[in-house]
Amino acid sequence: MKKEFKLKKFASFPLKFDLKMKLTTLLLIVSLFQLQANESYAQITKVTINLENVTLENVLNEIESVTEFKFFFNYNEFNYGKIVSVYAKKERISSILERLFDGTDMSFKVIDKQIILSRKKTTALSKSANDDISILQGFTVSGTVTDDIGQPLLGANILEKGTSNGTQTDFDGKFILETRDENATLIVSYIGFAVQEINVNSRKTINISLNEDAAQLDQIVLVGYGGVRKEDVSTAVGIVDADDLANQLTTGFDQAISGKVAGVQVLQTSGSPGGNISIRVRGTSSIGAGNEPLYVIDGIPLSGDTKFAGGSTSQYETPTNPLNAINTNDIESIQILKDAAAAAIYGSRGSNGVVLITTKKGKSGDLKVNYNVNVGVQAVTKKIDLLDAYQYSGLTFEARNNTYQDFLNKNNLMGGPGDSNDIRIANGAPSNSLVPHQILPYLDGTKGLTNTDWQDEIFNSALITNHTLTFSGGSEKIKYFVSGNYLDQDGVVINSGFKKYGTRINLDLTSGKFHTGINIAPSYSVTNKVNSEGRYADEGVIALALGSAPIFPVTNEDGSYNYEGNGNTRSWGSYSQSGQLNPVAVANLTQDELSQINFLGNIFFEYEFIDGLKYKLSLGTDLNSFRRNYYRPSTLEKRFTQGASVPTGFSRSDQFTNWVIENTLNYNTLYQEDHSINVLVGYTVQKNRVDSNYLNATNFPNDLVQTLNAGSVTDGGSRTEEYSLLSYLARAQYGFKDKYLLTASMRADGSSRFGANNKWGYFPSVSAAWKVTNESFLENSELISDLKLRASYGVTGNFEIGNYTTQGLISTSNYGEEAGLAPSTALNDDLTWERTYSTNFGLNLGLFNNKVSLEVDHYISNTEDLLLNLPVSTVSGFSKSIQNIGRLQNKGWEFLVGYRDNDHKLKWDVNFNIATNKNEVKELGPENEPIIVRGGAYNFFITRVGDPIGSYYTLVTDGIFETQEELDNSPHFSGAQVGDLKFVDVSGDGSITQGGSPEQEDRAITGNYAPDYTFGISGSLSYENFDLGFNIQGSQGGEINNLLSRYINNVEGNFNNRTDVLNRYVSPTQTGNGTIYRANRVATGRNGWTSDWHVEDASFIRLQNVSLGYNFPKNLLEKLKFDQLRISLTGQNLFTISDYSGYNPEVNGRFNVGGGLNNITPGEDYGTYPLAKTISFGLNVSF
Repeated sequence: MKKEFKLKKFASFPLKFDLKMKLTTLLLIVSLFQLQANESYAQITKVTINLENVTLENVLNEIESVTEFKFFFNYNEFNYGKIVSVYAKKERISSILERLFDGTDMSFKVIDKQIILSRKKTTALSKSANDDISILQGFTVSGTVTDDIGQPLLGANILEKGTSNGTQTDFDGKFILETRDENATLIVSYIGFAVQEINVNSRKTINISLNEDAAQLDQIVLVGYGGVRKEDVSTAVGIVDADDLANQLTTGFDQAISGKVAGVQVLQTSGSPGGNISIRVRGTSSIGAGNEPLYVIDGIPLSGDTKFAGGSTSQYETPTNPLNAINTNDIESIQILKDAAAAAIYGSRGSNGVVLITTKKGKSGDLKVNYNVNVGVQAVTKKIDLLDAYQYSGLTFEARNNTYQDFLNKNNLMGGPGDSNDIRIANGAPSNSLVPHQILPYLDGTKGLTNTDWQDEIFNSALITNHTLTFSGGSEKIKYFVSGNYLDQDGVVINSGFKKYGTRINLDLTSGKFHTGINIAPSYSVTNKVNSEGRYADEGVIALALGSAPIFPVTNEDGSYNYEGNGNTRSWGSYSQSGQLNPVAVANLTQDELSQINFLGNIFFEYEFIDGLKYKLSLGTDLNSFRRNYYRPSTLEKRFTQGASVPTGFSRSDQFTNWVIENTLNYNTLYQEDHSINVLVGYTVQKNRVDSNYLNATNFPNDLVQTLNAGSVTDGGSRTEEYSLLSYLARAQYGFKDKYLLTASMRADGSSRFGANNKWGYFPSVSAAWKVTNESFLENSELISDLKLRASYGVTGNFEIGNYTTQGLISTSNYGEEAGLAPSTALNDDLTWERTYSTNFGLNLGLFNNKVSLEVDHYISNTEDLLLNLPVSTVSGFSKSIQNIGRLQNKGWEFLVGYRDNDHKLKWDVNFNIATNKNEVKELGPENEPIIVRGGAYNFFITRVGDPIGSYYTLVTDGIFETQEELDNSPHFSGAQVGDLKFVDVSGDGSITQGGSPEQEDRAITGNYAPDYTFGISGSLSYENFDLGFNIQGSQGGEINNLLSRYINNVEGNFNNRTDVLNRYVSPTQTGNGTIYRANRVATGRNGWTSDWHVEDASFIRLQNVSLGYNFPKNLLEKLKFDQLRISLTGQNLFTISDYSGYNPEVNGRFNVGGGLNNITPGEDYGTYPLAKTISFGLNVSF
């Protein structure tokens, strides 16, 4: 049954009569049109119906089922529960309706196959003659009521406040009403739109624009293989609609949903164009398998295998974002299934949540064209404060002097900081105690010397543009939506960028009981990659820019790149200075391009056998073709090697083929008024194939021809992998009296990835809800407008492991001097799914007609049969094997609070969400032995029972040794001196030990990447034609291990350092801030060992988006023949408030070479591409 209606505007006629003539002519035209329309269907259709003691709604449903008539009415005005009886045999619809509504205040209009029901217009007059005269001598006001894009609203109610005097709008949305006086207040309402109160203020003409009120609409929420009304949802589902995604200039939708859904953490780990975004739904649920949610676009489950397409140049490289192919402007809505009961319908892939993305479709009506363009300028959100050339020279000088003094003291030699290099050499001092001659002019204070800010040299202001053109429209039978998109983003790091070209075609056809549709979305993108992440030794551009000495220029006088800082073969290296390549040269000279062709499409066929019983066949595919071409030219030096290098290059291609076939049968019915039943059964097949090949080459004769055929191929290979998934699914939903809801589902998955003894997994769920507001005791409550209690339990799985992990594979091996084949992995037929058992309790509350809303969820999720790579007996011939062992738990609370006020000219709303999650390892095998792994730079992580996954496991510091007495009376590493870090004796054995026996171990848990809680605040404000929107996101309690501080804060003088080191320890009378140790080119006391000194608070608050818009007035739009014209000014990532010293407090810089974020070594910062802030101008026009 349809509950709201909009009719397109009828053509206007150039008639110039007085008001009465105009009204009379209008009514005559409408009547003639109605008569003509009725003749086409209503006059020739005879209806037979026989119903006794049923509701009016049942009568209308029956008429719709046996005819092509469709009813339109306002539920708030229509007593659809009234009990009636009706008997008709081959009667016209008009005579049946006349009997039905006889004696009521309802009227009807028949327009071809559409029947509009409304209350009869009333103009209430007082009983006295004086009041009659008052009305007749009142004030006449007229106008038009439209929606927010200018379409007229037929049947909108206009009521004079404090009276029963009112009217409704006609087909053109026009109305005329006589009020008591010119100071009356009009109350304007329409189903699905926010009510407005309008003060007449002596105005004779008032044009009113109503805004849609999402709280009043029967919003359909997707729950996998179907949808339910939002009010009937019994599980935990986060919703983001198109309005929430609008006015954000991003390369992917995932950036646009940051902070908008409680319990969903969107991690912008890198700002590189086209780079990775990581999403966590309710924490980390796996140690050895994947933690990303399943993405389903228009019913097609995507494969996460494409993330590492194209390979990598280092273990720190940011993977590509597989969701970049989706144009954000094409998205209609996003539903995130958070609890297991919601995600269980996706079985073995639902443990990390499911993100359902629905793209836009055509709507009935004339052709509508929309053009949306955004042009913006990007800049880095933050620069790190570094020493300038003079400060750097002073640090280097002091570090060399301290190293020299330590040498003198150790060898009982005379001398001091004033000794020249010749004297130092004569004393036998090592090269790291010599003073580089390049810094001497700076020490003398000579002005005007080279003072390079390497950050300024690699960062630039960058342009980003996004164009989207759409065409949509259709009829009741055929609807279409076509879009084209072009995105061009230059990176804020030089020579990086991302371009994308895409289109989408969505066609929908309905003919009687047959319904079919096709949705195809091809796209092509090119990413210009720069090696921005990782260590300086791996040519990470960011690390090089931060660590390079500011005393060297970018280029020489002849324009060639300056490489004086590149180590040993030059004089700089002869002083034991760390060799660092010119970061500008690395960024500009290296050519690294990744291209992607994506084709995402599906076609479905649906047939309704009987009323409510539908069969649907869906065929979908996701095809991806990646090609990466890399070339490192001879003009770029190698570290520590002067002059031309040997050029190298590689080419790699990856083809991903993913297809799915789904068959579902759905039955939906209402039985005896009180029982609603919806049953779904289905059968699906999915198959995925990966074909990859690569070639490496070197010894190119020159840099003119960079294709591999110009060089000598040194290596190559290819691989093909496949997996398949076979599934059966079922779901039953039952509702009683629209108060009590019960849902149960089951999915059986058979996967080729698992052992022969555990191919199949079974994933049940059950959920229930009680709609308390539909109980009689709350029916007339003016305070509580919505109250629903929810509870759910479900089981989901995780099959994100290798395609052949359970298989016993063989590979090449040597036995002595003989080459051959040997087993490389152990066969494990018993390997099975990780399973997550989740319980969720929820509350939905609305107050004051849902002006105030509250949503609360509490969940407990236990993941069992964890997939871990554990040591096995060497007798087996293997050192490690994947096994199901261990258990972990995630539990937390989620709150969403909202307030909206759309009753006045100034309309505003605000939403606040906050979520906590506690991650705890419960079991790790029979002995519960902790898992200790090494990250970068001797940084260790521990995963142990009772603590979260992947905690930092480091030495602990307690300031610095400020006196010799303190040093002598405290445990310390050999060689420690006054001014060095003071480490804590965690074990209490009187000495400092790292990596020893457990009894002597002085490492401790010093932080974890996971936050204590995340939050988001979003809101909007509108006044007349202006609107303002904002979104704030934040995270509190997590930590980052800033390994880059081991270089750019090491106080050794071989790298440039942050300005923090200006507060370093110098002497017993100059102790600095008590945390920065003394300068020394050769760190004593293990100052450089990773400790809590490198672990920093990653809490932050970010203004993620703010947008100011102006909608041009309707009178101008009518002249321009536009439906909508809007301009906007938007800011993205404008600022971040954080104590973290690096660029980005969400950085997560260590990736598995095998293809995934390493779950047990998260949160390292070894240099990362900074986030960009964007200021953009937008134009949106529709006609």
